Amino acid sequence: MRIRQFCAIVALAALSGGCVAVAEADGAQLRSGVNDIVITQQGGIRRQVLIELPQKISKGGHPVVIGMHGAGGPVVAYNRRLKPFVNQYGLISVSPLATETKTGVTAWSFRADAKTNADDVGLMKDIIALLDTQGLVDHARIYATGSSSGGLMAYRLARETDLFAAIAPTKCGMTIGGHEPLESTRPLSIMQVIGDADKSYHGSSGKYPMYSAQQRMDIWSTFNKSEKPVFTDHGTWTSTHYDCANNKEIELMVLKGVGHSLGEWAPVTDKMLIQFLLKQRK
Repeated sequence: MRIRQFCAIVALAALSGGCVAVAEADGAQLRSGVNDIVITQQGGIRRQVLIELPQKISKGGHPVVIGMHGAGGPVVAYNRRLKPFVNQYGLISVSPLATETKTGVTAWSFRADAKTNADDVGLMKDIIALLDTQGLVDHARIYATGSSSGGLMAYRLARETDLFAAIAPTKCGMTIGGHEPLESTRPLSIMQVIGDADKSYHGSSGKYPMYSAQQRMDIWSTFNKSEKPVFTDHGTWTSTHYDCANNKEIELMVLKGVGHSLGEWAPVTDKMLIQFLLKQRK
């Protein structure tokens, strides 16, 4: 195997320093609480990642939720959003920082042809490998969520990797020609959260044309060989739920009158998507 190198800096929660190769069992020890680390990728590119471990560490491993901020977002964005669930559900939250584009905005390479100066797909594999050095991962329960640019990145990860049991992209589109499942794609569950006033709800054109919210659910539910969907109107939001023949689930949650900012909906939808994710197994 190719050995990736990890360099840890001083953590918010007393992480020890030093460098460790994934192939070795020892190295920088992640501890309960927030660990602020740097992963050094090929080419010397350094990636900041906040990893929060629950107070009680299980020898059997933990579910892992990777949260990816929107374009321009800070590294703490998903650490803050996922924090309430770390000890409640015994999960590990991972909040990586995207890299800067030419315009100076942090963003994800959410398509193979939308590259930044770093390997974002490889970063997710590196993060899981680092957690594996301490036996912290339940590999049947690895999940990804993200908002806007981070949500788009979640679709790319679903298409190109076999890491995840489920993804939960929020307030984002799904690109035409870049995010459809491939023949090699591993089936997984998806929960999409979006407002019906969001710019990408009805799809869009431009540099990266997007499917509408319903079209993207149709694509993934067909891929997962779903049964007839069940539509429910909850008043301020609607849900369309697909049970699939391969024991996967597809769910579209549409917030009425809500645009690209989820606002006060964010803590509500975060709880719902965490509950959805944690039901899923690889």
